[in-house]
Amino acid sequence: MSWTVEVSRTQLAALHARHRPESRELPIPIGTECVGVKSRGVGNWTAVMVAAAAVTGCQAGSDSGAAAPLDEVQVFLRQVAATAPAEVAQGKALFEEYCSACHGPAADGTEQGPPLAHKIYEPSHHADAAFVLAAKIGVRAHHWRFGDMQPVPQVTDAMVQEIIAYIRWLQRKVGIE
Repeated sequence: MSWTVEVSRTQLAALHARHRPESRELPIPIGTECVGVKSRGVGNWTAVMVAAAAVTGCQAGSDSGAAAPLDEVQVFLRQVAATAPAEVAQGKALFEEYCSACHGPAADGTEQGPPLAHKIYEPSHHADAAFVLAAKIGVRAHHWRFGDMQPVPQVTDAMVQEIIAYIRWLQRKVGIE
């Protein structure tokens, strides 16, 4: 199924800034198709956000002191992650056990760590070896303001390869190649 999402540049900027204020660039080229959404005239990631907003009702959080509600992209990514095929199931399980506390259950980010389902982590910018090294020796903060990532010594290189397969699958599902 495919549909067209019309959104103004003002709406586009507001949605993108609300999702990830650290990055103003759109992770998916205009006019591409991704997980049942086809955009026209705006970045497809924004089309995904608009579609997810329509599905979730785009309700704003309250000032009640409760945990912040999931944003539209997080809801969408979690729906995609729930469809993970058997070939990445082991990586998904390992990701959930060792990575999701900081990077979110669907690589959608948290207050403690960045989303890995983001253009910054596409293979041409962060090769698989970057993930291996991150787990092995940690990472100095350089793209985001979450602070340094500490090593995860209990995760072996083989386990990281499984996790990478899951992350790359999830990225491809949202159009990050």
